[in-house]
Amino acid sequence: MFALFLATQVHAGEVEAWTYTRFPDDGDSIAGTGGWTNGYDEDPWGGYAFDEDGAWAFPWYDYGGSGFGSGDGSDNWLVNEAEPVWQGVYETEVYVDDNDAWGLVFGKDGDAHYYLLLVCGSAGDSDNKWCPTDAIDTPSSAVIEVSGRNVTVLAESSRTFSEGDYDIARIAINDGAVTVRWNQIALEFEAPADMMLTGIGFYGYNQGLYTESGDYDGDSAYFRNPVVSWFDDDDDGIVDDADNCEKVENADQADADGDGLGTACDDDEGGGGTDSGNGNGNDTGDKAEGGGPGLTAPGACGCNATTGAGTVALGLSAVGALARRRRAP
Repeated sequence: MFALFLATQVHAGEVEAWTYTRFPDDGDSIAGTGGWTNGYDEDPWGGYAFDEDGAWAFPWYDYGGSGFGSGDGSDNWLVNEAEPVWQGVYETEVYVDDNDAWGLVFGKDGDAHYYLLLVCGSAGDSDNKWCPTDAIDTPSSAVIEVSGRNVTVLAESSRTFSEGDYDIARIAINDGAVTVRWNQIALEFEAPADMMLTGIGFYGYNQGLYTESGDYDGDSAYFRNPVVSWFDDDDDGIVDDADNCEKVENADQADADGDGLGTACDDDEGGGGTDSGNGNGNDTGDKAEGGGPGLTAPGACGCNATTGAGTVALGLSAVGALARRRRAP
């Protein structure tokens, strides 16, 4: 039984861009529901409900492999083809009680190419850690680009996670800059030209509840309540991807001289000069940037109502008890 879950982690200056079908709360496979697809080896992802805030997604299988693109059960992602967002934010709740590797997928384009916030190894634990690449240290965290079996490191930090951590992970792309935050991890870098938030999801490497032979492991990485939002910097109900004045309110999108820059922020409207948009007679700064696809704004903006995800008292020791009563499909 599935219900439409409307995301609520939308803050001032954002417009909700995407909703998803709620994860199952009884251990059923998530792949194939609500637009979610799973990884190379078609490894199932299940869901459990612990409280009223929504069910968690997690990978079923937990066994080591040979890295990205290997096609084995450890290289395990669950992805949804969300609406294209060039300037916006992806947030999801994360709880991890395994010391191996987990991550957030975004910008996925087929099996062979995607971007990933990858966290390898937990703090203070030097034993039995698996990481799908030797391009970063273990333990550490990084944003990487995966192309087949090749990895390009875009930003890296020595920060990692502690087992039993809960927090909200956030990946934001705005005016060509990327900021990534999770707990004490903070990464910033320039976005590649093709980077956007389409194709968002979760990644687990040696993180599932069961071994390849079906033995119960019990530790995993859990994800829930994914939210994708467009930025609306001027809060005029027109998302930045489509706004001809990103930082000046102009819901009418008037453009008297037809140069692609709205009248409200065009200091040289009809004057034939060079537009740079900084309010000093040179107008380009407020024009929508980032190569966006010229999306139609998604209607009324609820972005003045700031809502938070809140702190979740999970009692996630219940994960093990619940999992022991269920077997992988």
